[in-house]
Amino acid sequence: RFMYSVLPQSYAKTRPDLVLHPQPTNSVSVCPGDPECQDIMELFWGHILEKHPPGDDQLYLISAYGHRQTTCEHIRDRSVPALDAVRVLSNLDPDGRVFIDTPTTPDPEENWEEWRSLFRALPPEVGVVDWDSGIRVEDDWGGLASGDRPWMPLVHVSRTGHYPPVSVTAKGAELHGVWSEAKAGGACGAIAMNVLANTSSNLSDYAAELGWNADLEPADHRLDYARRRYGAYWAEGMARAYDRMGASLVPELSLPLSERSMEQRIRMAEEAGELDKEWLRGWINTASEWLECACSARSFAMASLPDDEAALPARFMSETAYVEWRALGILALLRSHMANGAGEAGRLVSEAVDRLRALSRSYDTPDLRMAGIPELAKEAEVRLTRWFLEDWRRVGEGSPRYGAKAWLIPALEYFREYEAAVLAAGPDYGRKEAERALELMGPAPY
Repeated sequence: RFMYSVLPQSYAKTRPDLVLHPQPTNSVSVCPGDPECQDIMELFWGHILEKHPPGDDQLYLISAYGHRQTTCEHIRDRSVPALDAVRVLSNLDPDGRVFIDTPTTPDPEENWEEWRSLFRALPPEVGVVDWDSGIRVEDDWGGLASGDRPWMPLVHVSRTGHYPPVSVTAKGAELHGVWSEAKAGGACGAIAMNVLANTSSNLSDYAAELGWNADLEPADHRLDYARRRYGAYWAEGMARAYDRMGASLVPELSLPLSERSMEQRIRMAEEAGELDKEWLRGWINTASEWLECACSARSFAMASLPDDEAALPARFMSETAYVEWRALGILALLRSHMANGAGEAGRLVSEAVDRLRALSRSYDTPDLRMAGIPELAKEAEVRLTRWFLEDWRRVGEGSPRYGAKAWLIPALEYFREYEAAVLAAGPDYGRKEAERALELMGPAPY
């Protein structure tokens, strides 16, 4: 994947005479309107392809203008850098297959006309990768759906900050639906993207196998997948386990500072005057279903595999534990708003915090402590870690797009902030009682 006009931050010192735009991840962008931009990018990409020679029929995914960046005043629209990028790659690798991706606007939904203009300008052999914006089979999206231009859907199977540390956002059934519709709409392929390096190996594996078996019905595919992964004897139980777990993977179970978490839903409902008993009962029933799904998923998995714990899919089992602890805490928090008196409300809120503390113990490992990253950066083989650490600090602390760093990069150090968010989501009249109960519990493990 190449990002047109984007170069390492150090280039700003090399060519201070150029008009450069700041980019995330220690990068700068040469203004695409600069006559030198094409030559600079051909030199930069050419060096990359020298070190990593392209294979036959190499696939290139191009971000035509940074990533969700607003265009500058020096170019008419995104068709300018997109066409320049195509020319550069055609010079470097005439046989390569070039695809332009769609998330290069701050909000693609508001820029369809600009995208249609871009597609009209692109040569017909240049493809499009549609990022998470939906399969537009019913809409002649610049010839995209009519088969005149190669295209593929890209689905995020993980994102930052939703299901830490797994961050699963796409379920197997959803992937099946998107990719089946894409195939019916003439897509030439499909891409599943993981934002996090330590994301769910189960879902990645599932997505890879689904790409070759999109014609199967979802239930048949899950059974077929479980049979290949675990063997015929345990396949049916594991297929049922994945079905049950998939039903519980919802945004409300994100950690408390996520804008989509249950704590934030409670706060918004309170501000809107909607936090009444009917609202609470509805969510209590829903959270009870999440809990039941996670528990039954673990039961199916444990009953379907040998007694040897090493045989259990560790990532899957950790997900069920995460959902269980979060669901229990959310149930206590919701019930605190229906409590009779400050004492009962405080007890329930303290229970919600206690569930969070129990969950935090699974984060007490070196790879989930941000404090360990500077130490890793001292090792030669991971010297680039210091760049990641700087990006993490800058994006988490200063980016209006991502907000609080405690949501962006979940780690043990942030559980105090999560705990404060749980307390804030409880009823005011039970706050003192909750804090008193937590004092009696002793210090938090973080």
